[in-house]
Amino acid sequence: MNDSKILLVGNSPSVLDYNFADKIDNFDIVVRFNNFQLNGYEKHIGTKCTILCRRACDDVKMWPKSMFEKIICFMTYCKWTPWMPQVINQIKHIYQEKLIVIPPSITKITGEKIGLDQPNNQWCSIGVLAIDYFLQEYDHLTIHGFDHLKPEPVNNQILHYYPTPPKDACYHDGTKEEIFINNLIQQNKISRLRSI
Repeated sequence: MNDSKILLVGNSPSVLDYNFADKIDNFDIVVRFNNFQLNGYEKHIGTKCTILCRRACDDVKMWPKSMFEKIICFMTYCKWTPWMPQVINQIKHIYQEKLIVIPPSITKITGEKIGLDQPNNQWCSIGVLAIDYFLQEYDHLTIHGFDHLKPEPVNNQILHYYPTPPKDACYHDGTKEEIFINNLIQQNKISRLRSI
């Protein structure tokens, strides 16, 4: 097992409640997700970017290859899976040797662990897929910005910490993902950043 300190920084609004830049950038490995944003949020989420975890959809920004040591692209087990190989080919052209592709046969297993009604109605978020993936390599993960897709009390919308809301939140089950993550916390496989 890899004993590096790894932190997964999710895109939930709760990151704005903390000025954790120094803590975050002090980790050996910092994982970012999809269309995360740094500019204007540095005091909350730092600037270190080691690994990008993204979905195999063309709505995810093509980040500069030089920003990351690795790019992990998850082919989610969902109704759009048949079109994902085309996107993967485009991504391979950009990221080349830095790209790791996780096939739908693997993401399906994660959904089964959580108890999701896949592939047509529900499937895993990239955040929970990344947690399950990294637990194969690391004894312990730290997470931050995982709010389990809970709607904001004011407008009842699911939001990111940056202005663009999640595109496919309606296809995830935040309650089941939260139970899955809380079980891993109880097993001491995961900690939340604010608790350490």
